[in-house]
Amino acid sequence: MYFLFKEDLATLNVVLVLTAQLVVWVLMLVILYSVISDTLAMSKMREQNRIMELKESQFRSQQKYIQASERTRHDFRHNVLTLTELYEAGDLEELGKYLHQFVESVPANETAAFCANAALNALLNYYVHVTALNKIRFTLQIKLPEELPVSDVDLCSMVGNILENAVIACQEAEEKTIRLAVIGEPGGQLYLVAVNSFNGIVRQKNGTYYSTKRKQAGVGLSSVAATAESYGGVAQFSHEGKQFFSNVAIPLV
Repeated sequence: MYFLFKEDLATLNVVLVLTAQLVVWVLMLVILYSVISDTLAMSKMREQNRIMELKESQFRSQQKYIQASERTRHDFRHNVLTLTELYEAGDLEELGKYLHQFVESVPANETAAFCANAALNALLNYYVHVTALNKIRFTLQIKLPEELPVSDVDLCSMVGNILENAVIACQEAEEKTIRLAVIGEPGGQLYLVAVNSFNGIVRQKNGTYYSTKRKQAGVGLSSVAATAESYGGVAQFSHEGKQFFSNVAIPLV
């Protein structure tokens, strides 16, 4: 009888220990989920703030261009009168100099309209500026429907991460080129396709590309893949020689 009681007590102790371990494990999972959720929320908020800053920068550039254009239009009548007088006087040399100065004074548009999506347009204008500073040949092909099932934040996050990695890779490449295509057809697929040059050195394990700066998987590419999967899509990354390929496909349904 005593033996049975002792055995039952031991079993109860095991059950209590296992229960306590299970509770601790569940608590750890809850804490981990909370940390991951907070991290993702902060990342999304940072991306939203980044987009707003890009929009504000683009708006300031457009306002600057509009104001300069208004001044040019205001002075246009006086310029025409001066050109007419020089022509009638037969002073072709001065006429040529004046025309050259006039052309130089016409403001250049600092922003381009790549698509109707204001957030993506601001992001692309930003990277046009960044690639120009880094002497990277940057070519674009943008064709998007007016409405997308993908949010502006997620779209810009994917494109931004791909271009950010491409710019970093190009800085150590002999030939600095980035080609980006963002194409979508209603009822079809949204394609994000990018090809960029790099130095040919990769850090890869089990099909996952690792950051060249940190000894861990690249956060940018992982974020692109996770975002694509959240919309029922897929992201694939590969390389050949000294070219790196990013391919994202998301159903537009």
